[in-house]
Amino acid sequence: MARIGKTAWRDNYSTFETGSAPSLRSQLSTARIGQLRDVIRSARQSEARVEEIKLIGCRLVTVMHSVAIGALFALQCFHVLFLALHDWIPLGSLNDVKAVRVANPVHKLVAGTLISLIPFAIGLSASAIHFGGAYPSWLFWWLWISYGLLFIGELEAWWVPYLFRSEPIRAARYQLMFGATHAFLPERNGIRPNTLHVILHLATLATLIVLGALTVRRG
Repeated sequence: MARIGKTAWRDNYSTFETGSAPSLRSQLSTARIGQLRDVIRSARQSEARVEEIKLIGCRLVTVMHSVAIGALFALQCFHVLFLALHDWIPLGSLNDVKAVRVANPVHKLVAGTLISLIPFAIGLSASAIHFGGAYPSWLFWWLWISYGLLFIGELEAWWVPYLFRSEPIRAARYQLMFGATHAFLPERNGIRPNTLHVILHLATLATLIVLGALTVRRG
């Protein structure tokens, strides 16, 4: 009886093992295929998100480039108008046209205005011609040189004597031409940069910053 029981148990186990093994393998295979499909689906979704982020980034860069080009053009317009008009057109307390003409003969004032204006008028004209398109390399060089020299001149004419070095002759001349104009900075070394020139100098610095951003973008 014991042998018959053992034989029956072995037959039943063999039957169970033989019948269930293919079913388990099938289930495992199906599970692995499902997991693989999930991984592939997740990878495709990740790739789609990456592509979407890249597309958004490209659009953002394009918009920022357009904004920078517009800002550069607007800053150039400001400089040209400033250089052409600030010694000739009264602007209330921001300038003193009569005092400037007392300190400078008309012919000297005309020559100074033309000499300072022409390089920036050329850059503005070229920028208008190429507006909406790619600026040529020579135009970038022209803008860098002209506005770089302008900024160096502004530092030497105003901020070096104001902050570091006393220049009594320059201070007396500035007092004659700009002493009655609006200013918010305290006097130092006999010089007090007036508001209109501070605005000009900040605009020049902003122009160089925008040029730097565009140059980096250009590569």
